[in-house]
Amino acid sequence: MGDPLVSPYEMRLPLFLSLMALPVTAWSQTVHQGDPIHGRTLFSKYCGADAARATLSAADMTAIQDGALQAAFGQGQCVDSAKTFSGADVDFLSAWDMVAFVRTRHLGLADFFPEAARYLLKEYTIDNFGEDRLKENLGRLPSDRTHPVYTMYDFEGEKGRLAFVPQDPLLIDELERDKKLGYLVFLSMETPHGRAEVGIAVDAKGVVRSAQVHRTEKEAEKVNAALAVFEGQGRLGGPGKFEAPRRSPATAYVDAFREAYLLAMESVTMFVREERDRTWSN
Repeated sequence: MGDPLVSPYEMRLPLFLSLMALPVTAWSQTVHQGDPIHGRTLFSKYCGADAARATLSAADMTAIQDGALQAAFGQGQCVDSAKTFSGADVDFLSAWDMVAFVRTRHLGLADFFPEAARYLLKEYTIDNFGEDRLKENLGRLPSDRTHPVYTMYDFEGEKGRLAFVPQDPLLIDELERDKKLGYLVFLSMETPHGRAEVGIAVDAKGVVRSAQVHRTEKEAEKVNAALAVFEGQGRLGGPGKFEAPRRSPATAYVDAFREAYLLAMESVTMFVREERDRTWSN
């Protein structure tokens, strides 16, 4: 990769968890549209120019609500390091400008499901059955077997007004299967240009609807053009067979994408099983 991939889970887990636990006051729950250009200036000043150039991990950052980020900046907390500053230096709207800038440094849910209205988020670790399938399909067992799964839903009258649904049984009961748009998983993948974080979005049957890396990744345009070849392929529960036109640059991505896809789908399978058990219990 060109820019470093900053991973809060791997590099600063205690800091990241404390950020997610920040109280979000009532006035910060309303999302404001900030100015990312001004936000970059502030972020560079208080959190460092190197941090402002870094690509943030979508798997980590999309798990943090905008209000929590705004509260963090308002309290003088940088999200990419242990660095702090005086929160008094950043007023209410300036903190929202910093949020707007940070959101330009990673892929977002709307990049894959712009029409989505609500979503669930839960992290899953692939179980023994999934591990056996991975060994059968890949000939080995990848080390990274824990990933957050985003399950996206469409509701009439709510299109594009994306809202997070917490793990509340009453709220989850409203998420009927026929409203499900699909799933999104972020994970690391090897490309001809180095490792990069890729987002793999599939429909409810596991068919790839989009796969992409952030624009700041090395040779992002070439990578995304190659990944686009796999749209419309794949299925949940399948062996992950992907094809690319002969002599296409995408042929160099087939094996790596297949591994990433199978890992993502095993994580999705964990959700599907949980959903089935929940439905039966009702």
